[in-house]
Amino acid sequence: MSSKSDKHKTAFDLESKVVQPPTLQTPLQNVPENEAIELSKKRKHSPSRENLDQAPSHGQRSILKFKNESPWNSYRKEFGCELAGDAVAVVHSKNPSRVLLLRSYPDAISSKMLQWFSQHQHPHIMSAKEAYFFKNSLYIICEDLPLTVEHLIVCRAYPTEGQLAVIMRQILEGLSYLVTQGLEHQALKSSNILMNLDGIVKIGSLEDVQARDQNRDQRATLDAIKTITMELMEKHTKKNGTTGVNDLKRWPVDSNAVKFLAATDSVSSVDELRKHQLIRQCTATEGELVGLARFALVSTRTFYSYP
Repeated sequence: MSSKSDKHKTAFDLESKVVQPPTLQTPLQNVPENEAIELSKKRKHSPSRENLDQAPSHGQRSILKFKNESPWNSYRKEFGCELAGDAVAVVHSKNPSRVLLLRSYPDAISSKMLQWFSQHQHPHIMSAKEAYFFKNSLYIICEDLPLTVEHLIVCRAYPTEGQLAVIMRQILEGLSYLVTQGLEHQALKSSNILMNLDGIVKIGSLEDVQARDQNRDQRATLDAIKTITMELMEKHTKKNGTTGVNDLKRWPVDSNAVKFLAATDSVSSVDELRKHQLIRQCTATEGELVGLARFALVSTRTFYSYP
């Protein structure tokens, strides 16, 4: 075992399926804490304050704070974890009242990510509170979203039709926003969709959001939605790639959930799915998911490193 950092799994796992960790972007665990500020005056491509002053596309002015210094001047590392990418749980050094997540982006995409976080805000897409540029990397402080949709799939509990509707409604709203901005998520899957304990669902892994070719259809996104829906309903997808469910007692053929799943093959856009009766007739709020979220948190495996 390593003396610095070891991977562990919780002892409460109730399923044989394991949440696999995605490829690490940058070794956040190796960033020294409380390191001295090192500013590069001649750096040509460092994110500029000008980016932060642009109004976000969602219609609200960005409140992102930007600093050219190490994040470890203000925050203390608690542990590393895998939540839609590599992340570090941190608390404020002087006022440790809540946990936040620190994410790192390498120099090659730092300007792109800073522009994203400063210009785009949506209730169902991961957002940033602070940004730090230090040693050729961008560090983003995000809210604590301790779950992914994959945790819901791995746990033994099955969502009700109402819970399924609340989850998919939030995902579709986030995806619809991306479409309006001429963007698409090119790695849409359950492990890249985050969730908090209040039932709020947000799309993560934003480095995988790219400009969408206007001549390209939305089939890839719709297929990803189909997979996520089927995994939530059945805990797996069919091996032959067909669309459907096996447990007709839990999911009757004439249920809105099954009809929604079938619609993922026939519609041509995300907005068409948003008009489906499963979504349109859903009156439940995110609070419907709090019990499911809590159970998923304590009963599924999570990869982490400590300290």
